[in-house]
Amino acid sequence: MLKLLWSPSDAILDVKQKKHKGMVFLALFINALFFGLSAALFAWLKMPLQQALFAGAGVFVGMIVLTFYCGLIAKLVMKGLTDSGDYFSGLASMVYPFFPLSVGSLLASVCLVWSIALNAQPTTLALLGLTALLLPVLIGLSYSAIFKCLKELFNTNMMTALIGFFIMKLAILALVGVVYACFILVTKGNAALGSLGLTEMYLLG
Repeated sequence: MLKLLWSPSDAILDVKQKKHKGMVFLALFINALFFGLSAALFAWLKMPLQQALFAGAGVFVGMIVLTFYCGLIAKLVMKGLTDSGDYFSGLASMVYPFFPLSVGSLLASVCLVWSIALNAQPTTLALLGLTALLLPVLIGLSYSAIFKCLKELFNTNMMTALIGFFIMKLAILALVGVVYACFILVTKGNAALGSLGLTEMYLLG
């Protein structure tokens, strides 16, 4: 799994050949843990520690649930395009590529909180400079790993992997839109419909 930080292609070929589900689940747990810790550290800048930890726990659980769901989307989309692959391929495609990104997220949050806590200008510049150098590299590794996973695990070519990626992105954007709309309706009630010009709906009288 650590190969994803310096040799994503080898790590993806390993998971393709061995189909080690335990390794994929471990990577999922680590991704969710790192994103959860990152969220807690970022939230700690704006709220008490107890609330920040609660927010981090929410991100941890949400990442696990969302990854399983996105694995299903990946399987359905890519199987529709290639007529090959299974749920394991979809799940691995949504887990392995995000390991470098989770490491980058945790690194950025630790550096930011540490620099603010130390309140020392040279140290702050050094930590932020380190983040600025490493974060783009880790993001690049994640994106390249996504396409490599889709190509290898679904036995297709890079163009089909690219098309599948954009279809999945549209599906996930639709999911985000629905979740956001539900959140607004729950928090604001029917008053939220006013901004859409729907205040004269028949059901609302």
